[in-house]
Formats: sequence, C-alpha cells, structure tokens
Amino acid sequence: MRGEEIDSTEVTERGLLGDRAYALLNLANGKVISAKNPRKWSRMFQCAAAFVESPRQGDRPPAVNIRLPDARVVRSDDADLEQVLGLALEGQVRLVRTPPAEALVEYVDVLSPGEPVTDFPPAGASPAGTFFDYAPIHLLTLSTLRRFQALNPGSRFDARRFRPNVMIEPEGGPDGFVELEWVGRRLQIGDQVQIQIIDPAPRCVMTTIAQGDLPHDPAILRTAMEHNRVPVSAFGQALPCVGVYGAVLQGGAVRLGDPVRAE
Repeated sequence: MRGEEIDSTEVTERGLLGDRAYALLNLANGKVISAKNPRKWSRMFQCAAAFVESPRQGDRPPAVNIRLPDARVVRSDDADLEQVLGLALEGQVRLVRTPPAEALVEYVDVLSPGEPVTDFPPAGASPAGTFFDYAPIHLLTLSTLRRFQALNPGSRFDARRFRPNVMIEPEGGPDGFVELEWVGRRLQIGDQVQIQIIDPAPRCVMTTIAQGDLPHDPAILRTAMEHNRVPVSAFGQALPCVGVYGAVLQGGAVRLGDPVRAE
C-alpha cells in the first residue's frame, strides 16, 4: 500500500522495524499481491496502513488500521477483513505475516514486447521469511530526484513514487546519481547503523501509478530507462534504476538529520 514518512525508527537485520510486517496473498494463485502488476492491483495504492501502536523488536507486530479507497478504515484483526479487502481490491485475498514457501511476486516486464506479466522469486539480499523482493533497505538521494526532474520537467519526481526507506541529501547538494558510486561500499548512518550497498535499485511500472495527488505518469519510468539504465547483478542485465539497495550489517536507531558517511 502507500508508504508513510517517519522521523525515527529502529533498523534491524530484517529492515526498518515493522516494514512489510504484513502482506496480502492472492488466493487465486497463492502469489504475493503487489502493484508491480498494476492492471490487477493498482488499487493497492489507493489504500494506506498504519500500526495501531508502535511495533517493538522481538514482539509480534501490532494490528494495523487499513484505510480503503472509499476512506473507510478497517483493522487487520477484524473478523470480516478479508471479505472487505477482497471487495475493495476486486479479488480474493488473505492477510498474512509470513510468505508462503517459494513465494513469487507478479510484475509487468517493461523490457519485453507487450509488457507481459511474469513472476520472480525474492532475490538479492532478501532475509528469509520476509516480504522483501530484493533487499531490506532501499536508499535514495535527493540529488537523483533533482537530476531526473531536470531531465524531465513535465513530470513530478516525488520520493513517494520510489518508496525509499532512507532519503539522503548529499553534502553540497550535487546534481546526479550519486548513490551509484556507493555500490560495493558501506554506509554508516548515525552512530550505530551500517548498511552494505549491494546493487542499484531496478524500477518497474509501479513508479508510474497514481497515488495521493500524484497522477499516473508513464514518463517517470521512461526517463529512468533513457537516462539511468545500469547493470544489476541479480538480474544479469541493465535495468532502469532509481536509488540503491542495501543489506543491514549492524542495526540500531536512526533519526531525521543523522549524518551519513560512505566508507
């Protein structure tokens, strides 16, 4: 569903505390539901979810309030939740806390003629038993957003389209895809957190979907494809990328304004 902006959290080996604690399964085929297949599940971006209380490390995730496209709010522990969500999303769904064995995610392959829907298993540095499809941490710099905005002034390169866990303002406010230089390096965030940058972050048609006040805009992905198509090791090919993926070397607290250092 749509992301939310927070100003502090705990980082664990499984990513930000509470991130992707829940997911929906498509009961018709057993696959994890994602807006990566927008023809079927774009209504996910008309929904939002928030914990009813702050999650605590080592505890079972709290219940969440889910805001539906018609503005109704339901709870994850409501007896009729799956029926209500199924009607709202126009499909048979089930809320789960752990992925099925050999979980697959449907996505639209924008590099293939006709953009067919295909599947992929979790890749990269996805911790076992989580819903991450590549890695637990996605980082993005404001310089990358500024660069794309300059390349295509007619679109809105808003962070909400790319769903990063951490937004970084490089020192001096440079213009360019700065984070690509961090691949293979370690980032220190604040006093405790250390992230190993493993790959550029490949993007899909999900970045083009309307959400909130952001309109549907296919030019978002086209711009990335034209100006930042780079090799991604797990896929063995060059893909349109925005930001980078990382694995957690050391967890801890992070807060808005923490310094970041590449080593």
